[in-house]
Amino acid sequence: MELSRISIEGILGVRSAHLSLSAPILLLTGENGAGKSSIIEAVKQAMTGVVTRTMIKNKGQLAGLLHDDFKAGSAFLEWDGGRASVILPKGTQSFEFPGLSMAQASVMQAALPYTLDPDLFARSTPDQRREFLYAMMRVETTPKAVAQMLADRGCDADKIKTVAPLTASSFETALGEAETKSRESKAAWRAVAGEAYGGVKAEGWEAAKPSADPAALQAAQSKVESLTTEHGNASRRAGELDGQSKSAAEQAVQLAGLRERAARKPRIAEKLKIDEAELAKWTATVEETRAKASGARAGNPVPCPHCAALVEIKGAVLHPYEPPETLADPDAAAKLPEYERSLKLLETAVANDKRDLADAEAAAGAISALEASPVTKPTSAEVDAAHREVTRIIEEGKKARAELQTQEEAQRQAAAADKKTKDATQHHADVKAWGKLIEALSPDGIPAQLMQSALDPLNERLQVAADLSSWPLVQIEPDMAITVGGREHLWRSESEKWRANAMLAEAIAFLSGLRFMVLDRFDVLNATGRNDLICWLDTLVQDGEIGTVIIAGTLKAKPSGLPSTIQAEWIEQGVVGQPIAEAA
Repeated sequence: MELSRISIEGILGVRSAHLSLSAPILLLTGENGAGKSSIIEAVKQAMTGVVTRTMIKNKGQLAGLLHDDFKAGSAFLEWDGGRASVILPKGTQSFEFPGLSMAQASVMQAALPYTLDPDLFARSTPDQRREFLYAMMRVETTPKAVAQMLADRGCDADKIKTVAPLTASSFETALGEAETKSRESKAAWRAVAGEAYGGVKAEGWEAAKPSADPAALQAAQSKVESLTTEHGNASRRAGELDGQSKSAAEQAVQLAGLRERAARKPRIAEKLKIDEAELAKWTATVEETRAKASGARAGNPVPCPHCAALVEIKGAVLHPYEPPETLADPDAAAKLPEYERSLKLLETAVANDKRDLADAEAAAGAISALEASPVTKPTSAEVDAAHREVTRIIEEGKKARAELQTQEEAQRQAAAADKKTKDATQHHADVKAWGKLIEALSPDGIPAQLMQSALDPLNERLQVAADLSSWPLVQIEPDMAITVGGREHLWRSESEKWRANAMLAEAIAFLSGLRFMVLDRFDVLNATGRNDLICWLDTLVQDGEIGTVIIAGTLKAKPSGLPSTIQAEWIEQGVVGQPIAEAA
């Protein structure tokens, strides 16, 4: 940036300042209160719209920046291809720099406050310095870029996905998450191993594993299966023998009953014969008695009073008496019911005899059938032997199942031990993986790498400045501390700080491509320091490394004998130069 024109009216101590720049270095001198710093303040406002001399809370206070009785103030700047301005008290500001890419414009806009106000970098917090350097040096700090850097360091891909997005907030946030995950992995290892985590002992740690022989397990399983089959066969054999014994016993009981029934046949046959004869006799007696008892009654005739013939009264009418052909035997009629009951009993007895005889004959037939297919009864020894075999197999089975359970438990414990070992190994691997991420995300990891990529060019440029100016070397440490000649900037004198800040501003102007800076109050330097400053700036101009430098300070008179690279201007009572129109 090479300024060609500065035109200021009515701002702070400046009544009228109109300068056409003919050299890269503009030296503004004058007495105290002449308006030197006011010109610089107006330049800052035109370029950034920010008031640096005092705190402005609202635009209504901008009227306080007007010179004396001025109702309005303005500042206009022009340079190669660009212009900037500010109008007071409205505070309308514009900045135009056509031809720059968005990236260039972004870097220059970020750098401009630091080259306009060299003290700003030292006043900024470490985080602000770091953020600015990342922006100026175009250090890629996006989560995507960080993820790639983590991958390049061999970090776990899945875990990168967890922490890389958090770097959008800050590396501290991502680091905290990695540390939390590491603690969780250590706790998980401790839960598995049952002891405190240690990196050395966790390496190659294995859970105690009992002896487990797969062949023994297979043999135990086969033994149980074999005995199960044997038990089934033996149980069936014992059941069959028990069934045969029961069937034989039942057949013996059945035969005994049948024989008892069959043995009654002769007696039943004899009784049937007697009962049938008696039945025949009583049947004849009953029939005979029925015949006798079936005649009519003799009636109750009386002699007729007229003719003395026998008559009988029927319905109050006298009828001639006619005696029946057969008279019923009252005696037979009286005995008939008893005879009939006796006959009924004999009929029942004969029917029962026939039934019993048929049963006896059936029993005899059943005996023949059973005896034709007798059930063989096993011996007690055979039955006992079969049951002893079942008992033996059961006892063997208990032992075999106990052995199988032992082998299965051994296998289970071995498998559990293997799983513990596997889980512990994984947790330890997680701890190491998180440890690698912690190392990468810690301040001396990727942040330091990123910072170094921003610091190296800056510190190299500061080395050049120290070599050219013969001033103490200024360096920026990774923690953003500023050292001057090896000591902290904080503890340096005012003139030492001024020189350090000037070198910082020049390095920023150079690295950002802005090639423009403002150095106020150079009068803090002694004669040697001022001479060093002039020589340094002149060298920068001669080497084409700076476009425009505005320096200001209090002097007794306008200096002379300066290099051609310097345009010296004397400011008096807020006036320097004359409007362009008047100059023409």
